Amino acid sequence: MGAVENDAEHARARRRGYRFAAVFSALWLGVAAASYLHGDWTRNDFERFDDLRLSFLFFALVGGLAATYAALVAQPPRLSRRALLLAAAAWTALLIGSFPVGSKDVFLYAAYGRIQVLHGGNPYLVTPADFPGDRWDPYVQHRWRDQPTVYGPLFLAQARLVEALAGAQPWATVWLHKGLAGAFFLACVWVAARLRPGPLGAAPLLLFAWNPLLLFESAGAAHNDIAMVFLLLAALACWRAERRAAALALLAVSFWYKWYALLFLPALALEMWKRRDWPQAWRGAGALLAAGVACGAFALALLPGSAAAIAQQLLHPAVVQGIFPHEISPVLAALFWPMHATGLFALPIGATAFHLARGALFAIFALAVLVRQARAPEGLEALLQSCFLLGAGFFALMVTMLFPWHLLSVVALGLLCERRAFVVAAAAISLLALLSYFLTFAVAALLFAAVAAALWLLRRAA
Repeated sequence: MGAVENDAEHARARRRGYRFAAVFSALWLGVAAASYLHGDWTRNDFERFDDLRLSFLFFALVGGLAATYAALVAQPPRLSRRALLLAAAAWTALLIGSFPVGSKDVFLYAAYGRIQVLHGGNPYLVTPADFPGDRWDPYVQHRWRDQPTVYGPLFLAQARLVEALAGAQPWATVWLHKGLAGAFFLACVWVAARLRPGPLGAAPLLLFAWNPLLLFESAGAAHNDIAMVFLLLAALACWRAERRAAALALLAVSFWYKWYALLFLPALALEMWKRRDWPQAWRGAGALLAAGVACGAFALALLPGSAAAIAQQLLHPAVVQGIFPHEISPVLAALFWPMHATGLFALPIGATAFHLARGALFAIFALAVLVRQARAPEGLEALLQSCFLLGAGFFALMVTMLFPWHLLSVVALGLLCERRAFVVAAAAISLLALLSYFLTFAVAALLFAAVAAALWLLRRAA
């Protein structure tokens, strides 16, 4: 009887998994179809919809994705690895075919490619606004038109290659970027399966492969952060396989793609120090330096005259210096609004005090994370947890223009941790990020906290 009951339980769990897959499929199909309902492609994104019906439709779809994923996290069903991977691949293909509505960054990527290939310019030295007749100019969001690029030169090499391949068919450029992002996401799933090898249909892989934020921001919006996630996960996979030099070399490459990759270096260096294998440590440092120099030399050779502009960006990054009250994290909102209410920002010292306070908080938090890692047993789990915490602390305290796609690395790292608390935290960040498309992060956090408190009270009452 025990075997029969066990088989029946597995069958029920599989059916529940298929129901989840059906709900997600319907929602993603709705997102793909709704992405083409707006007639003006230059205004076809969440920030610029002029049709409230379309805004409410997307709010319902995104809310449905958030609610379904929350239920998935609460009680992950059991599915075969083949079934969950096929579902993720199908949704990726569907989203690649959708029109990018989460943001217009992919059109900025296309503009950077044309600046290099067609106009012979350097995105570090000129801006999209310098080419007002360019095809993509109406599609680029206003805030980025007058700014030099903030991306690494390795990504600009990618944009250059895409433009060279598809320049004769301009719209193919957009879908090539989306296809690359979708491929990077599926590669991330492949690496995640090797970082957390477990039984078929294990919850970590399911929650990673079906995460709506990772799916939407990669295949849907083509954000280049997913490539950064792939390089970081590949580095961690090499670390798990005892290939320390390769891991550090991949981290050096990722730095030239997205600057904040440098954030994770202290955690890897500390884990290397804990091993006390000094010959291996020196080989790792050499690989880090060699890969960094070689990759930087290649990327910068395509963009002569960029070194000074890049150095200026790294020393004075606008994304961590300006104050954008409606685009900050819930943690920064808790610091900013009381200071604003007391009139502190009206004083000359107000902004300086705000920046000093958040910088000090991050320094203390980062030190505490590294001390915690130093006391933990040596291994991949301690490294994963530290990278997750360092990333979460950085985006919560140091980035003052926080967008959902910035959090892809944090979410990916948290979902691959063994401890349930980190997985739940990563899932919660995913839900906040999804809701922040229509609410600010702070308001979404308040809403999320209110729902969680209500559920807790109802459970206590029962």
